[in-house]
Amino acid sequence: MIVDEIWDGMIAAMKSAEEHYPDELGPWTDFEWGMLSGKLSAIRWVLGDEWDMLDT
Repeated sequence: MIVDEIWDGMIAAMKSAEEHYPDELGPWTDFEWGMLSGKLSAIRWVLGDEWDMLDT
């Protein structure tokens, strides 16, 4: 179920982010996505998750 008020707030926040960060929102290369995924995996490992947990 989608609540219209929340949906409208999300759309407004997306437009605000696009205006505030015009060149930083992608599209990203596979390499950049891999780097981001690796960093998130490392953070999760430090916080106690298993290293091979691939649901980051």
